Amino acid sequence: MPDDVQPTWTDADPVDEPTERHHEIPPELIPSGYRAGPLLGTGSQSRVYALVPTHEAPALAVKIVQRGFVTQQARFDREVDLLGRVRHPNLVRLRDVLHGPTASGLIMDRIDGTPLQTWLELDDPSHVDRMRVFRQVVGAVAA
Repeated sequence: MPDDVQPTWTDADPVDEPTERHHEIPPELIPSGYRAGPLLGTGSQSRVYALVPTHEAPALAVKIVQRGFVTQQARFDREVDLLGRVRHPNLVRLRDVLHGPTASGLIMDRIDGTPLQTWLELDDPSHVDRMRVFRQVVGAVAA
């Protein structure tokens, strides 16, 4: 696996030992009944962490967006609005939105598997497979 690709975290991976990255989640963005898990991915304006249930509960993730520029807040608000309205099996489900003094968090179902970008880069899918996935994504967003 190339150095710049991080493997997807699964329930089988050890998460009991603390890592230096867990402290990056503001405590107010961790829902009751969960503890911080490992970093799952990063984006241009956010980081996504696993949330590990402390009791029998669904696997969740939190997308952390630092407060800052107005454009970041506007983008965050649009994402909350879109995910709050859309229900589709191919899109992640938004469960809650939490706000802290320096960041906001989208609490979502955690989906384990290969990220779309990784699939495109590493598997080099055929044009037919790319179009099939594109239709699914467009169908989910249009729903």
